[in-house]
Amino acid sequence: VSPRVFDLNTQIHDVQSMLTRLIGEDVELVVDLQKGALPISIDPTHLEQVVVNLVVNARDAMPRGGVLHISTRSCDLEPGCAELGLELDAGHYVVMSVTDNGAGMDSDTIARVFEPFFTTKAEGMGTGLGLSTVFGIVNQANGSVRVTSVPGEGTTFNLYFPSAVMAGVEEPIAPRMVERRKANSARILFVEDEATLRKLGCRILEKNGFQVSVAGDYNEAMKICSESELTFDLACIDVVMPGKGGGELAVNLLATYPNMKILMMSGFNDDDLLRRGIGDKKIPFIQKPYSPTGLVTKIREALAESGAQGSPYLRLA
Repeated sequence: VSPRVFDLNTQIHDVQSMLTRLIGEDVELVVDLQKGALPISIDPTHLEQVVVNLVVNARDAMPRGGVLHISTRSCDLEPGCAELGLELDAGHYVVMSVTDNGAGMDSDTIARVFEPFFTTKAEGMGTGLGLSTVFGIVNQANGSVRVTSVPGEGTTFNLYFPSAVMAGVEEPIAPRMVERRKANSARILFVEDEATLRKLGCRILEKNGFQVSVAGDYNEAMKICSESELTFDLACIDVVMPGKGGGELAVNLLATYPNMKILMMSGFNDDDLLRRGIGDKKIPFIQKPYSPTGLVTKIREALAESGAQGSPYLRLA
């Protein structure tokens, strides 16, 4: 965790174009930012992760399209006011609100919405980790998340961050997501069985200049590699997939293409990975859910490692 002081409005403005592509054509994105700087102190990569998770959740709540509204404001919470709640101290706060006009939630769902692995989505459409991650990140920044929802009318997430000292405002996010690599960028094979994450990963990497091919499982990944005229520089592989898993795919890819770099992805912890036969801690690895900046950074770090990864640090269960 590397907290910095930066302007929330600038941060949202920087990722707005990426969010528009993420939600698709059926959802209208409306951004209403309070004028002036709204400085907060938080790890900028974590804040980006929070925004992406909330936007994806809102989009999924509007399968037939709708309006997604992101707004910012500052407020003073006085002792005893209802908005203060039990977890915040009185003081000056910066508030970010994410509102959709989708399916909404009943009171029972709201009570469990931040529980890890709790999800109302169909099997294979969500891990149940997105909102629990949002809750954890905001609380780590000494903030609070409030949710209000009406079935059939929509949902609002209000995120309260303590206002930072104005004199400490810095330029946000580095590296910026608008950074592009040179034309001769690395070739990436992105293997993910969940369609939403596969599409998101492809968009993130293409925006950063990578040449990307995507696959949904072991067989599709092996077929793409065998039919490609050029080898891939790196394979970004989900650990748990239907059929043959990511560990077996990584082993077979390295056996055929010993100079290929590997980055494993998973929502499970290290012990879970070991039980699934994914070698030792030398494996380049990124935890789900990840932010766009986090994914790009991990891939660049893996590509920069010297030498081939053909050594047997991966094993089959």
